[in-house]
Amino acid sequence: MIRLFKASAILLIIVAIPFALHLLVKDDPGMVIISGTNILTQKSFTLMMTFSGFIFGGLALFVITYLTLRFLFRLLGLPQFLKRSAKARSEKSASRNVARAELALLENDPKLAEALHLSAVKNGANPSFSYIGAARAAHAQGKTALRDQYLRAVETTSDQHNRLHSGIMIGELLNQWGEHEKARTVLERTRKEKGDHHRVLTALAKSYEQQGLYDELLKIMPALHKSLPKGERLAIEPELYVTLIDHV
Repeated sequence: MIRLFKASAILLIIVAIPFALHLLVKDDPGMVIISGTNILTQKSFTLMMTFSGFIFGGLALFVITYLTLRFLFRLLGLPQFLKRSAKARSEKSASRNVARAELALLENDPKLAEALHLSAVKNGANPSFSYIGAARAAHAQGKTALRDQYLRAVETTSDQHNRLHSGIMIGELLNQWGEHEKARTVLERTRKEKGDHHRVLTALAKSYEQQGLYDELLKIMPALHKSLPKGERLAIEPELYVTLIDHV
């Protein structure tokens, strides 16, 4: 919408300049008059007033047109092509903010990162990931209560297609932060909803191990083995089995 009005303003100016020049020179005989008088006040006052009136009139017309269109669009709604265009621009802007937020985290500026991630929640295509990013930034600032609030807000987002990946990300982050009981709650719910994904089971096994829940760990080992890609089994399973041998 803003680009439409900018384009209209530029078009208006392009049309106005030649017309204004025409008004100024149409009665000019082409003669150069040298005198000691002020030519602006003596000869061209009428033309100057006409030119000024045209400029101010054009600006007033533009403002009136802009306000009228805004009122009509608010009353009747935007046309579909404008809605799609506005949505695409909003998502692109949100994507840029997410990228800037991740850069701010790398540059150790979590306050800016938090603000940028939150600004992307409303218009971004993946608001759950933006809330998780804001939670990471809040954790870096030591704001634990606010961090947990952002993580709970993930449950209310519209991008339900990201439930699996957001559950994995939250579970892994909570394990990383030493919040193993909270991680267990999130991961068990994600497993119930989305099935035996290998990253869910790996993070869940980590949570069980850290809490000393060795019976639960033993129960999920067959499912974990089945879900793991063959190339990752040797990197994950031996350590877990050593833990089980030591404690079961």
